[in-house]
Amino acid sequence: MTYLAAVRHPWPCLVFLVPLLAAYEAGAARLAEPSGESLRAGIDLWVRKWLSDYGAVPPALIPLTVVALLAGWAAWRWKERPERLFATVFGIALEGAVFGLGLWTLCLNAPAILEKCGLQTLAAGTPDARVITFLGVGVYEEFVFRLIGFAWLAWLLRVAFLPGVAAIPMAIV
Repeated sequence: MTYLAAVRHPWPCLVFLVPLLAAYEAGAARLAEPSGESLRAGIDLWVRKWLSDYGAVPPALIPLTVVALLAGWAAWRWKERPERLFATVFGIALEGAVFGLGLWTLCLNAPAILEKCGLQTLAAGTPDARVITFLGVGVYEEFVFRLIGFAWLAWLLRVAFLPGVAAIPMAIV
């Protein structure tokens, strides 16, 4: 199995994601402001606020749901799992580090550029708090938009008899 095929399987994604999710949840709990202000942002915050309209939300509900969905998907496709799990997970980490460092390098001057354009930067808190917030945004938004939204939309477009060549770009847009 090639690397690209291996990273499409949910098993290595689950193995890679669980420590990140645990670090985010532990950091969000530990570094929360005394005022109760949360470090959560993005889709995580939106889902928690939406669910709180229906009652108290157990802190572990959302991360356990993410893990359960990925674990169920991995179990469903267990026979097709990559043989070289460690190499695949290492590749995911290396790929993430390379892209992350590239984005970090590009963004070093982002505050100055945004201010010249008349836009305010709103990153607040300590560097530790920002890292935790950015980690959560990355994990949950990738899960919701890439794994659920994009995959389902591409599948729906293919069901609507669009060829994959057209369905995938349309789902991306």
